[in-house]
Amino acid sequence: MCVIFFLSFHIYAQDCDEIKKTMTPDYEKLKQMIAVENANKAFVFSDSLLQILTSKKRENCSISFWIGYYQGESLELLMDFESALKTYYKIIKNAEQQNEWEIAAHCYVSVARCHEVLGRDKDCYRYLQKARDLIMNHKLYQVEPTFAFRYSSYHRIYGIKDSAIVYAQLAIDKGSKLSILRAQTDGFMLLGILYNDLDTSSRYFREAATLFYNNKNYVGAANMYLNISNKYWKEKRPDKAMSALDTVQMLSTFIVDKNKAYYRILGQIAEIKKNYFEGKNNIDSAYFYLNLTRAYEKESQWMVNQEKIVSDAIGFAIDKEKEKVIYAEKITFLLRVGLTAMGLLMLVLSYVVFNNHKKRKQIAHQNKMISANNEALSQSIQKQSILLSEIHHRVKNNLQLVISLLTLHGHNTNNPSVKNYLDDLSRKVFSIALIHEQLYRSGDFEKIDTKEYLNELTSNFQILQDIHTQIEFQTDADHILLNLETVLPLGIICSELISNSLKYAQTENETIKIYLSLKAFGNKYLLKYADNGPGINADLPNKSKQGMGLTLINNMVRQLQGESSRYNEKGAVFTLLFEEKMVSTV
Repeated sequence: MCVIFFLSFHIYAQDCDEIKKTMTPDYEKLKQMIAVENANKAFVFSDSLLQILTSKKRENCSISFWIGYYQGESLELLMDFESALKTYYKIIKNAEQQNEWEIAAHCYVSVARCHEVLGRDKDCYRYLQKARDLIMNHKLYQVEPTFAFRYSSYHRIYGIKDSAIVYAQLAIDKGSKLSILRAQTDGFMLLGILYNDLDTSSRYFREAATLFYNNKNYVGAANMYLNISNKYWKEKRPDKAMSALDTVQMLSTFIVDKNKAYYRILGQIAEIKKNYFEGKNNIDSAYFYLNLTRAYEKESQWMVNQEKIVSDAIGFAIDKEKEKVIYAEKITFLLRVGLTAMGLLMLVLSYVVFNNHKKRKQIAHQNKMISANNEALSQSIQKQSILLSEIHHRVKNNLQLVISLLTLHGHNTNNPSVKNYLDDLSRKVFSIALIHEQLYRSGDFEKIDTKEYLNELTSNFQILQDIHTQIEFQTDADHILLNLETVLPLGIICSELISNSLKYAQTENETIKIYLSLKAFGNKYLLKYADNGPGINADLPNKSKQGMGLTLINNMVRQLQGESSRYNEKGAVFTLLFEEKMVSTV
């Protein structure tokens, strides 16, 4: 029976592989239609492909799930979110039964996107968490760029701006490494939305528009230049806004699929022109474009039945619960069989126990010996704990001696560069000595409270500064417990960043203000550092121009296996997203 099942499954798998080879050209054609947002054509084409697969009874093949997924995307582009969600729910249910985890994760992300558009933030977050669970449990690295962008978009609307920026940059970086164009374009678009600075925002929008245009997605490119035009309009620069609008109008002539997205673009063009002519007091032209705006708005309007959306979501949840019930029934049956087998086993065990009655005295004797050994071991561990505490104390004292020697030599030298170098070394050694001091004080030799650590580290910098240097710290750190292997590079990074601010952020008669925060995000942590100095030199990314301090920071980031970014926003800003380092138990 098992052999017959295995052979039938093997033949089915071969058929799926064969039909995938046959339909790959059509599948790639469908993907390109979605990439250029040719929604109507993509929906009709995907429907015909699914009918072919249904006629061949291959609805549960992987290629069928992917074609259905892109049909769902075409429905989203057509603003039919009810049908799109129904499509995604169906694919998730069937894909999970076939262990097709990648397509299931993509569908969860798409469901989250639909709920975001519909303003359903809790549902959006819930499906994002389901996608994240699949990505982590099954190592779905190909899905990470798409998830990172969608998570960034969620934080942009409902969360924290800094987190949105971090995840948008993550989508661009991972999308670039994996050649996933959509993650890059969407990431640049989000950064354009997130940054308030007009030049920075416009630059990111143009990056996205270029990628869209090169991929012949004229709808996406037109929308980017619409964003630029609106930015200029808000900044009261109408000539620049109209120049960007000319580019939008030119791109709109290339759009083939005249769907709601196309008319929405035309409607926004007409609305900006109406506002422009109103500003010029040209009433006739303004009235003409007002009527044109209303006409295009009618063509681009879409409606959604929220009750139907809720009903479908509940139906999907009920189906999932039914599957759990069926699974539970199978488990119950297996438990009954197991209990029966266990009963027989207990009879055998009872017989064995009866025959081994004579050995119980020997076991009791051995237990006494083990208890004595355990007590001796406990005393040994206690002694080792005391010794380890003393070691941390002595290491801290020795490092303090090193700091004192460095400080003494610094005071005895008349060379300012040598004194600054020795002071810098003493601060780095202090960041390490402080770790051993906290381990000794707390009695916990595995974890360090990062809030207390950062507070003491910044206090030391304030104490060591001369009267001519005015420095003000603002720390915002949670009580996060991290191991020594994580805090050591983290402390060196913070110490080096503060040293850099003291060297380069000082301006005449102005206090150096430094902001330092450490927050937890799930199983990751976000460090943010900012000062009010002149900002980061544009030449710093050139490795030949990097100083020892920046090289040390980059080495510590790699040691943490983290992801860092630097940018200017009223001064220099440094962010680091990292996880606690795994420590071997051996």
